[in-house]
Amino acid sequence: MKLQYFLLLPFILGNSTQLTKSDEPSEKQFVQIYFQETGDVLNTFDKTLRSGLVTGWVEIPFWLTKHEQDTILAKVEEIKFFTFPDTIKKAQNAFVQPYFGPKILRIKYKNLDKKIIWDYPAAKEYQSFDSMLMELQNLIDSIITSKEEYKKLPAPHQGYQ
Repeated sequence: MKLQYFLLLPFILGNSTQLTKSDEPSEKQFVQIYFQETGDVLNTFDKTLRSGLVTGWVEIPFWLTKHEQDTILAKVEEIKFFTFPDTIKKAQNAFVQPYFGPKILRIKYKNLDKKIIWDYPAAKEYQSFDSMLMELQNLIDSIITSKEEYKKLPAPHQGYQ
């Protein structure tokens, strides 16, 4: 997903737009996900997607179909997500510009609930976890960006794509 990049975070936090909720999902959210990456937050606990724009936040009703949840769950099980460390530390000499802070991924399924905070690029001892998390991130991103709700979001201002 091409997440919205922004540099004026303090200004942005004061401006937000709340779109009204539409019909509730007919399918239960049996895999709950909270995923924060740069300016976007997927939160199926609250059935929302929040997108950061230069002019503020847009929050829309958002949920995953059973098939989408099954697809994510298959990847979660394949990479053994629930066994990962809670923190993936950034490589000591790594320099990323602009730096938007760590990513946060929380997944709850049945009695399993795991939250991982990770920085990119990962320190050497965490690189195997980092590559698997990137696979999971890319899967979640592709699901999000394929949905009509996401495609209807306002376009970011030029330079922030």
